Amino acid sequence: MSAPRTTQERLEGVTAAIEAIEGGAQEYWIGNRKCVRGDLKTLYMQETQLLQRLENEAGGDSMTSLGVYGGVD
Repeated sequence: MSAPRTTQERLEGVTAAIEAIEGGAQEYWIGNRKCVRGDLKTLYMQETQLLQRLENEAGGDSMTSLGVYGGVD
């Protein structure tokens, strides 16, 4: 059994699938079998989630905080 893929490896796979679909390879034939790639909308959602996970793993905070302070009288 192989080691689980890292978040970066998963992101690279999703990105490659998106690029293949955008390049016109949504579906293709191998002999008499039709092959259909993943749904583009789903792949975009996965890409967003994986990018957020990578940022979190790197110690980044994907949320930006904004404080509002009262003025000095």
